[in-house]
Amino acid sequence: MNAASVRGLVPDETEALLWAPWRMLETDHQSFMTELRDLEGMLKKHRTNGCYPAPVINRLGRFVRHFESHMSSHFKAEETAVFPYLRRHAPRLSESLLFLIAEHRIIQRALTDWKRSVNKSITGAKPNATGTPLFLKGLELVRLLRLHVERENRIMRQFPSQ
Repeated sequence: MNAASVRGLVPDETEALLWAPWRMLETDHQSFMTELRDLEGMLKKHRTNGCYPAPVINRLGRFVRHFESHMSSHFKAEETAVFPYLRRHAPRLSESLLFLIAEHRIIQRALTDWKRSVNKSITGAKPNATGTPLFLKGLELVRLLRLHVERENRIMRQFPSQ
C-alpha cells in the first residue's frame, strides 16, 4: 500500500469513527420514540379502566428495566463522545449541550421516581385504586424523554450544516 492510499484511508476512517456514535444515537432516538408512544398508550389505556392489571404492571416493569439499562450507556455516549465533539466544532452550541446534560440528570431522577411507583405496584403495595402516581409519573417521564429527544435531534440536524 503506498502513502497516498494510506492518507486517503485515514480521513475516511476518522470521519467514520466520529459519525458512528452519532448514527447510534439517531437509531436509539427513533426506537425510543416508538417505545415512548407504546408506553404512553399503555398508561392512558389502562388509566381509563381504573386500574392496572398485573400483566400491564409487569410490562411497565420491563419498560423501567429497559430504560435503566439503555439510558446509562446512551447518556454516556452523548456526554463523552458526541457532545464534546459538537462543542469543539460548534462552540455556539455549548449552552444547549450543557442544558441537555442537565436534562439527563432530571430524566434519571424521573425514571427513579417512576420506578418506585412501578415497584410498589409489582410488590402489591396499593398506591391507590386508580394507580394515579404510576400514571402521572409515567406520563411525566414520557414527556421529559420526548422533549429531550426532540431537542437533541434538532441540534444534531443543525450540526452538519455548521
